[in-house]
Amino acid sequence: MVGIKFKEMSKRRKAVLIGVSGLSLLVILLIIGRGDRRPQVELSKVTPGNISATVSASGTTQAAISVQISATVPGTIEKLAVSEGQTVKKGELLLQLDEQEYRASLTRAEASLQLNRAALAQSRAMYNRAKELFDKHLISRQDYENALTQYLLDQARVKEAAAAVDQASHHFESTTINSPIDGTVTQLSVEQGEQVVIGLPNVPGVVLMTIADMSKMQVHGEVSEVDVVSIKAGQKSFITIEAFVDSVFDGSVAEVAMSPINGNSVGGVVNFLIKVNIYDSIPGLLPGMTAFADIVTASHDTVLLVPIQSVLTKTVEQLAPQFRPKDIPLQTEVQAVFIVEHGKAYLVPVNTGIAGRDYIEITSGLKLSEVVISGPFALLQKLRSGTAVRG
Repeated sequence: MVGIKFKEMSKRRKAVLIGVSGLSLLVILLIIGRGDRRPQVELSKVTPGNISATVSASGTTQAAISVQISATVPGTIEKLAVSEGQTVKKGELLLQLDEQEYRASLTRAEASLQLNRAALAQSRAMYNRAKELFDKHLISRQDYENALTQYLLDQARVKEAAAAVDQASHHFESTTINSPIDGTVTQLSVEQGEQVVIGLPNVPGVVLMTIADMSKMQVHGEVSEVDVVSIKAGQKSFITIEAFVDSVFDGSVAEVAMSPINGNSVGGVVNFLIKVNIYDSIPGLLPGMTAFADIVTASHDTVLLVPIQSVLTKTVEQLAPQFRPKDIPLQTEVQAVFIVEHGKAYLVPVNTGIAGRDYIEITSGLKLSEVVISGPFALLQKLRSGTAVRG
């Protein structure tokens, strides 16, 4: 009997143990199934560092000094002395127009001047003789005044003829076009034998070629009216050029336009032209290449920094009660970040300085090494102050 009871008790104990084990397993499974419901966040520390604010401008590379060559007189190109890509020196012949007509005009003008000078010499002598006789009362006032008038007319005619010679000489000299600068022919728009047309008022003439000084290059870019107010001549720039992958070149702002680019308004926002000097000498760099300039508009050293996505725009009412500023309406918007203390997120107000690409300066509201929530972005938008979080 004793042996039978012992066996029955052992069976009951095993059953109890199995039941307890099953219950424990069920509790564990329930815990695992439910999981930790605290939201997973990305954490960052407030760190010291240097920061720079930049404005980006996109555009093309251009020579700092570029001259468009046009003719001031019409004519046929008798000789084209250069080709595109050729290097030229100041004063070197670029092209020669047919000068025959202009040489003939100059000859006629010079002949006319000689005739008028001869007439002036004669009228001067007649005037001097008439004055002498008039002073002796040997001729009438009318005769004297006639001699004076002829003398003054011939003086005017000589001046007019001299001006005609100057004009004809200028036209003749203009048939020879020389380079105004040392540079490279970056664009050639005409061929030998073509007829050159000059411009008229409000109608530009034909650009024959462009001479550029390739030793000094720039980026000509556009920035919006919002950004242009922070750009000034002399500001440091970092330049990238699509043709030179993985290279960054140094530069500085050379010029900021004072008026917007005509006809370049996108969505009601107008753009302004800026010119940025490229300091580096870059073999193979040509005008018209796509380029980007990051212009440093402000720099601060050894300041407190947090990831830029940490800073949110919230109302005072959304701040943690212990961090709400006094005497400010609850619906007032402020800049704020979530800090983490004892496993909970608290929204605190901050003041910010300049912003870089990834980080933003904190001027007040946080301390060095405090932990802030930097993501995920979607969670930051709906996270409430006082929520338990895990990082």
